[in-house]
Amino acid sequence: MYITVITGLWVSILLFLTIRFIRILFKMRQTVVFPLTEVEWNSIQVHPNKTVGKPDLSHQKMAVWGNGLVIFFITVWIVVETFLLKRHFPAAIVFAPILWNLPKLWNLFAFLKQGIVCGNRFIPWNRLESYQFIQIDKHHRYYGYSPELNEGYELLIHTKFSEVSCLVTTESVKQKLILLLEEQLKIHQTRPIGM
Repeated sequence: MYITVITGLWVSILLFLTIRFIRILFKMRQTVVFPLTEVEWNSIQVHPNKTVGKPDLSHQKMAVWGNGLVIFFITVWIVVETFLLKRHFPAAIVFAPILWNLPKLWNLFAFLKQGIVCGNRFIPWNRLESYQFIQIDKHHRYYGYSPELNEGYELLIHTKFSEVSCLVTTESVKQKLILLLEEQLKIHQTRPIGM
């Protein structure tokens, strides 16, 4: 019983990662609504001091290869550990830090026609609950990375069960994001928390 529960848990994790990976690959083929200009691309950051990459395979090679390899190795591990060696739990601990940091490989933030792509997550517009801009000041966790980031904002986009964030370095891009998010909130009848 214990063995099948752990195997089932790892198969569930593998299926979750595979579905999320394939979904992001398909969503990267959609038309980008925002950012469009070079200034907009350079004003959005998922990680400090690193502007976002465009949502295509050539700009997201590291994330595609990293996610693909992790899924492959977990699949091989499940087959070898479960069916050949008849062991289950001890080797599973090795994958915990890898799985925890897997979303950090994606340097991706874009508004698509159907929703938002942020890192390895896709949020459909109808799941958007609210958003919030937090000014980066000396007490903010991203203060000190760069002068333009010190004068920027962190955008938090809230869904029912989670949130995603990005860093905005210019006021003009912040205003454009507000317009786009307000438009989607009006369509889906929810309200912003604050600006």
